[in-house]
Amino acid sequence: MSYTDLYFPSGAKLTINFLNLEDNEKIVESIIQLSDSQDYADVFFLFPTKHTDRSFLLGLPAEFKEKKRKFFPVDCRRFDAHDFLYFKKLSVYMRRKSEEGHILFIVPEQESNKLDQILPLLFLRPLHNSPEPIIFQTLGRRELTKSDQLACEYLHYLNPRYTVPTRFKKINSEIRTTVNKPSKYSIRFKLLGITTFILTVSISGMIWLASLFFKETTSVMIQEYNLNLSRLIGDVIESDIKNLIYRAELFSEVIKRNRSTISQEEKVSEFFAENPSVVYFFNRNNDLDSGEIGFFNPLHAQDNAIKLENIKEILSNNEKIVSKSQLGVPVIQNVTNLVDGFPLLVLVLPIEKNSKNTIFLFVTPGYFLKSLQSSRQGDFFQLYLVDSLGKLILSTDELVQVSELPIVSKMLVSGIDNGSQRFKFQEKSYLGSFRILSNFGLGVISSVPEDRAFEAVYRIQRQNVLLLIMILSIAFVFVYLFSKTLSIPIIRLVEATRKIESGDYEVQIEPSTKDEIGLLTNSFRSMARGLLERQKIKEEFGKFVNPEIAERALRGELTLGGENKDCTVFFSDIRSFTALSESKKPEEVVEILNEYFTEMVDCVHITGGVVDKFIGDAVMAHWGAILPEVNAARKAVDSALLMRLALIDLNKRLEEKGNGRIKIGCGINSGPVIAGQIGSQKRLEFTVIGDTVNLASRVEYLNKEFGTDILISESTYQELGEGYDCLPMKPIFVRGKERPQQTYAVLGKKNDENRPKDLIELRKLVGIDFVDSSLKTEQNSNDEKPA
Repeated sequence: MSYTDLYFPSGAKLTINFLNLEDNEKIVESIIQLSDSQDYADVFFLFPTKHTDRSFLLGLPAEFKEKKRKFFPVDCRRFDAHDFLYFKKLSVYMRRKSEEGHILFIVPEQESNKLDQILPLLFLRPLHNSPEPIIFQTLGRRELTKSDQLACEYLHYLNPRYTVPTRFKKINSEIRTTVNKPSKYSIRFKLLGITTFILTVSISGMIWLASLFFKETTSVMIQEYNLNLSRLIGDVIESDIKNLIYRAELFSEVIKRNRSTISQEEKVSEFFAENPSVVYFFNRNNDLDSGEIGFFNPLHAQDNAIKLENIKEILSNNEKIVSKSQLGVPVIQNVTNLVDGFPLLVLVLPIEKNSKNTIFLFVTPGYFLKSLQSSRQGDFFQLYLVDSLGKLILSTDELVQVSELPIVSKMLVSGIDNGSQRFKFQEKSYLGSFRILSNFGLGVISSVPEDRAFEAVYRIQRQNVLLLIMILSIAFVFVYLFSKTLSIPIIRLVEATRKIESGDYEVQIEPSTKDEIGLLTNSFRSMARGLLERQKIKEEFGKFVNPEIAERALRGELTLGGENKDCTVFFSDIRSFTALSESKKPEEVVEILNEYFTEMVDCVHITGGVVDKFIGDAVMAHWGAILPEVNAARKAVDSALLMRLALIDLNKRLEEKGNGRIKIGCGINSGPVIAGQIGSQKRLEFTVIGDTVNLASRVEYLNKEFGTDILISESTYQELGEGYDCLPMKPIFVRGKERPQQTYAVLGKKNDENRPKDLIELRKLVGIDFVDSSLKTEQNSNDEKPA
């Protein structure tokens, strides 16, 4: 369906565009082209679940940022995890941006199937009492489907007074038990299914076998009839040819004996009256006295379709036929194409073997066609008369390419004078038989389309299917009535379960018996109370700790104490924050910090990191502490580079409000840490500790010494690879280390043509005012030297 006609309450338009993520090098270019197609206030991009490499965001050119248009990534993993709090914040933010202008939403093609579920979440609000109007407006449907389950659950999250329809099951996996997983099929369904299956298989098998045997018997009978029909027609045609030969020879003798003109005319009239299908009689005699004799049938003599010149041309161009007939074998050939389409056959009759005394009879096909038509039973039988080469002489239908029929090919190579075959022609199946008239070099073929031949079989099959449906319907009613006596108590419990799954934990159900179903009802009530408490804890807990940590803690996957992990630790700090705090009101400082932390935390989440804590104006994050991460160093550096770009945008907005600029320093270090729940018995906190953490904090502080915004340690540099442009800084001693530490300033990714080329460009880009401390020391030393 088309998603181009979606509008926010402000009147701004939401445009959906799809993007192919197979070519990472062209993703940034495609995003820019899509965003430039219209003056959008904001661009949202749905990151697919399986697309872990999100570093291509660093390739967004600077001109994209200069257009005051923000690129907001939407994490599809939050959608898969059904993080309703995340989508609530996203919806609020998108509505706020829609007041500034139109919105572009870019969706990867591999996640397009989720769009029908995501779109309603962007428009639903707590004031809605039902999701149907929003779903119908955004998706153009007029009824709820299974794909709308998430929207119903989300509206219940926003407005608890809304009750999710009972036909929808709860999405959250916490509700499902792992001890005894219930069957998705009810007892009633199983009884109906088993009975239907047994009856269907047994009756269908009987129908299939009966139809198969009936079809085989019918096929044999039709082939036998076909063969008998071809034999009958062959005998009739052979008899007709012999009768015609006899009458022609008799007529020839009569003409020879009656030389008078009057007598010949009478005999000719008698001959053509008895043989109206004969168009022309011609006798080529080797007797010099008699010569050649030819007569036109008075019925056809006035027909301009055939003339004497045509006859002579046929005789002169068919010496092969004449020579073959001299062997004593009559020859029949279709010469219609030689007389301007006039249907005509020529019958060459040798009077004597090895003699030129030959009779030529030009006959219309109607002479033999009557025999074909009168012999076949029903118009679905197709009859053909072919010569010794397989060429068509005459037929009862309009089929022209008779020589291509497989049955004709079989007849030409067959060693017997009759046979049968099932064949296909022009994607249609036929049953055919043939009979060879060896005395005249002819073949008679009888065929019938298989669908016509088996029409009775198919009719019986349809009747049997209707009978099967009737039997199944009667059995279904009886089994259904019987299953109700077993399933009603269980169905009541299932309905209560669906009510719980829809989010309504106020279930009013009491055990009606003291058997197993009664015990199950009591257990169900206890489970509902536990789920209600668990959901409240999860919602509140997720506001104060990282969602991933909260999820694992609720699942019991976090152990007390610490574990040795290899991870990458990140620290960032705002420069001159004390001066900023003193010049602003407390509420203004909080507002600036919240906006700043929102941007920075998004950069961490985009790269799969975990925000450990906020330390005043500082941010601590790590990669690989909760789950093993192969590219932890790369993702941490990518996050820092995203923060650089996000901070440039944030500073522009702050300057427009007159709040000044924010400058930060980022330090990254990789190595072993102790990760786990650390604290007192009354309060625990999931964090990471160790020398790696301390060094990351020291590296962050060194940004002041070198005039940089992103510094990484030697261990991080070794894990980073060759895709990043890093400048080695002067080794320097840090507190807690006996040897000087080598650090590197990160300029950007090498595939980013807009990255700073040196420290001067970097400082200009992020607004760092820096004077090298070594130059200060050298200047002070020169001032102290005596003149």
